[in-house]
Amino acid sequence: MEAEGIDVLVVAGNPWRSDYLRYAVDLTPTEGQVFALVEREGQVQVVAGASSRGGALPVGAARAAG
Repeated sequence: MEAEGIDVLVVAGNPWRSDYLRYAVDLTPTEGQVFALVEREGQVQVVAGASSRGGALPVGAARAAG
C-alpha cells in the first residue's frame, strides 16, 4: 500500500458478496452491509450498516491484518 501511496483500503461486502472481505480481513458478514477500513500499518476498523430488522449493528475494531 505504501508503494502505491494508499493510506486506507476500504473493502465492502454483505452476506451474498463477501469474497473480498474474507480475503482481506477474514470476515464474513451474516446480515447487512459491512465495510472494513484497513490502514497502511495493518489496523482494521469494521463498520456495519443497519440490519434488515431495523436495528443498528455494532461497530467495532477487528484484529490487525497480517
